[in-house]
Amino acid sequence: GAVHFSCHPTRPIVACCARSGGVYVWTKQYCENWSAFAPDFKELEENEEYEEREDEFDIQPAPDPNNTEEDDEVIDVVGVEQSELAHYPDEAD
Repeated sequence: GAVHFSCHPTRPIVACCARSGGVYVWTKQYCENWSAFAPDFKELEENEEYEEREDEFDIQPAPDPNNTEEDDEVIDVVGVEQSELAHYPDEAD
């Protein structure tokens, strides 16, 4: 038989201590329905492997309509130009 009953103060849970020393807990089983929060949510019975596309999470910058600069401009990265700040001593120094 039961020795002691106790109810949870805020949840629908009842616990019972038996003379044999066992503790029995009764509660309501909840069925979660996540599709109620998002109509396009797909409920799965078990995990599924997801294969993402190579560019799925790449950030693509939006094209700037005001940008008229040509992308084909050639930039010299090998040549060395003299800076106007460069100082070469002459005979007066």
